[in-house]
Amino acid sequence: MVVLDDSFLFDAFGHPDDLTAGERTHIRASFEEWRAIRDCAKAADRARAERAVGEVYARSGRAHPQIVWCDSPGACAQWMRPRKRPDSPCLAPDLNRVLYPAVARERLHQAASGWLYRSQPRPTLSTPILVGLQVQLQENFADWDLRVGRTGTAVEQGLYPVLGTVDKWALEGQHGPYWLPGWSLARRLLGDSVIKEIVKKAWSDQCERLAIAEELAQSCGWWFPFEGMCFVSERTCAVRRDDVGRLHAANRFAVEYSDGWGVCFWRGVQVPAKWIFHRDIVSPIHALTWPDKAQRVALTDMLGWECVLSELHASLIDDDPGPEGGTLFAGRLADGTRIHFLRGTWFCALRVPTDMKTARDAKRWTSSARLPGIRIPERAGCYRLLLDPAEAEATVSTASASPDVRMFDWKHERELTESGWRWMYPQVGSAIFEGVF
Repeated sequence: MVVLDDSFLFDAFGHPDDLTAGERTHIRASFEEWRAIRDCAKAADRARAERAVGEVYARSGRAHPQIVWCDSPGACAQWMRPRKRPDSPCLAPDLNRVLYPAVARERLHQAASGWLYRSQPRPTLSTPILVGLQVQLQENFADWDLRVGRTGTAVEQGLYPVLGTVDKWALEGQHGPYWLPGWSLARRLLGDSVIKEIVKKAWSDQCERLAIAEELAQSCGWWFPFEGMCFVSERTCAVRRDDVGRLHAANRFAVEYSDGWGVCFWRGVQVPAKWIFHRDIVSPIHALTWPDKAQRVALTDMLGWECVLSELHASLIDDDPGPEGGTLFAGRLADGTRIHFLRGTWFCALRVPTDMKTARDAKRWTSSARLPGIRIPERAGCYRLLLDPAEAEATVSTASASPDVRMFDWKHERELTESGWRWMYPQVGSAIFEGVF
């Protein structure tokens, strides 16, 4: 049984203790409704989905497309290959604008701001709700979407390689649009009569857009629209979670489709499929050196800390439980190489130089301002990390270095411009390293 944490549901509204019992009921009901849609494992209602897709095309002035059904978004990807896909750009950006009720969103955002600052008579809602509505509308309900289970985000992460071949766009079906859960909540809290008065003449049009988006969310999976042809995926066949609601499966896909395509998660962290299905290829050294911090924590949990210590023949060097320290160990790799590694309060280990004698020295080393490397964009939103100093310096010095290359250290990030390297984001440098150290 999944146990829901109230803070997980209500934090977006600030001061959750001030929420009324009725408001809490509406928030939980909206959460349950949309998580059920996101995690629905029933077969797609194909007739219903095809009608909705046709309506979207019609509203954009296009003819009803040929519908090609696939068992998963991954199977849709097979049709995205150049020889099979239509010779036209993906229509997802245009059709998303057809679905998106921008007028209603903007007017409701303005109304929530007016209620909050008392420039307009406010409905009988608590201040946390008004703050939440204002923020959620401003952020397009993306934050609320995280509170309906992250299933859509999980599938999107699995589709990153595909989205790059279809102009980085697709439409999410049961996993979107991301603003739908927020609209559901607003309608529960305010009622259609209040929203209609806010939206005024645009209400009918905006309701039609919402209705089509809801039809798609309740009838099919992801879809990839092109001129004259649309590839539509079946819904998930299984979504697996741990006892606190995080996506998790120890020996299979956490989000799975009927054809065997899926995405692997360990206690809410996406991990490579080979870690789940071929656990024997993962060693403790991966738990010390893997670039992504959250995945290092997950891998340490998968292997078990005692297993990591045993396989590395670890011995304790220094134990400093304070926030500036950790536990410093010495160990040996299979080839006999001596290593030192630090386990800190972040519950994962990190390899450090062998001249480190105390936990505090090792912690300072992990936080020191130095040049660990650069990152090179390989596709939208993803970077390859060059942590070897020699390779980093060689890449930086080459005349053909991409202007999108980023070189960074612990407190800063630099971008390559025509006049040289320029420092960026001096206040958020530590966040840049969240997935590195």
